[in-house]
Amino acid sequence: MVVHKQSGVVVIKFGGTSVRYFLRDAVRFTQIFGEDCRVLVVVSAFARATNLLLSMAEERSIHYLEDFIKLHERWLDGLSIEEELRDLSRAMNRAYTFPCRAAYQDHVLSVGERVAAKIFASHLGNGVPVDAYHLLFTDGKFGDASVDLKRSAERMKIIRKIWESGKIPVVTGFLGNYLGYRTTLGRNGSDYTAGVLGHLLNADSIILMSDVEGVFTGDPKFIKDARVIPLLSYDRALLAAKLGMKRVHPKAIEASRRRIKILLGSTKDRRMGTTIGNVGMRVPIIVHRVHSPGYYRVSIIGHQERFREYKCIECKRDYQSYLVKDEELKDALRSMHEVVLHEIS
Repeated sequence: MVVHKQSGVVVIKFGGTSVRYFLRDAVRFTQIFGEDCRVLVVVSAFARATNLLLSMAEERSIHYLEDFIKLHERWLDGLSIEEELRDLSRAMNRAYTFPCRAAYQDHVLSVGERVAAKIFASHLGNGVPVDAYHLLFTDGKFGDASVDLKRSAERMKIIRKIWESGKIPVVTGFLGNYLGYRTTLGRNGSDYTAGVLGHLLNADSIILMSDVEGVFTGDPKFIKDARVIPLLSYDRALLAAKLGMKRVHPKAIEASRRRIKILLGSTKDRRMGTTIGNVGMRVPIIVHRVHSPGYYRVSIIGHQERFREYKCIECKRDYQSYLVKDEELKDALRSMHEVVLHEIS
């Protein structure tokens, strides 16, 4: 699938793997769009950074700080992140000043995206790092906050001023602001950030780049014959995301308000795989997520045939869900996909 440049506004989000391993590719991809569009970049923390910060928050120790710095030093090239590191240390030393443990943890986790945005903007040359703390107001559900669109809309003037100066805003994904405290939008919340900003800025497209080019008929990590789905409707993409498909955060689809196309691609080779929009292919999708200790919930969307060797725990018009033991997951996914693949071949 080829992405054509267009005039207008494009929001491009790069995931943690993209910014850690393929930063130069991500920067070049952004520059290509920046020639003809007003581009806004959303970045996740470098892959593994959030986990290191989470360990620091839980132990209230800088034991993992050296690993965190090493994770980024290849790309610093003289850029200082001392301000972010001082803030990290200050937060851990004053954890008692936060209204709850979750608020303290969110503040610590925010350092990953703030460092990533600073690095990306520096390599872009004409990039300006923007902390979403100054853009997006949220509710007080620390760890899984929701954005207040009405209140946040007024802050888009910050982005427009950057565009007017001829520069590209590089916004921290995953983050927001509640009564002056930092909030996070849940795991993989950078997709949500991109969806919200795309909506508030009336974007033409939202492009979500990662190490996986699109939505597949099944998880390609387990199913070698899984096929990418070129066109997916908003409804089916949202259902798949809610049932366990991890390529797109469901809140990102909801935030697009079913009017902004969402394009999915791979940063490494700039290959675009799936477009989510009003038109979609009625191709079955198999997704899975943890159900309970020792069990997975495997859901098949758009396929009517029952798999009687597994316990069906939910049967709807659009999908069926089965309870599968942990040790049986790979075999179940492969056998189910074989039936589904035969149907669409």
